[in-house]
Amino acid sequence: MKPFTFKTVLITGVILAAIVCLLPTFFDSWPHKKINLGLDLQGGMHLVLEVQNIKAVEAEIERTIQEIKKQLRKEGIKHLGISRLNDNAILAKF
Repeated sequence: MKPFTFKTVLITGVILAAIVCLLPTFFDSWPHKKINLGLDLQGGMHLVLEVQNIKAVEAEIERTIQEIKKQLRKEGIKHLGISRLNDNAILAKF
């Protein structure tokens, strides 16, 4: 039985290095200062999201027009045009 192999020395070294790196989280000054936490871990982050209503409505109308065209094409129905009006209405000419 070999008392010290390269593998056991390496494993022991890695474990000791991990312990040394973790010690600053428990003690303030050993061996170096504590790890600085980011804003998300400190609880100091404030995020405000804003929706641009006009662009969201326009995008939804365009998606709806595309879906109507696809459905009409699938059903084989001929149309003269499908467009969006200024008051966010959809005009379909058959």
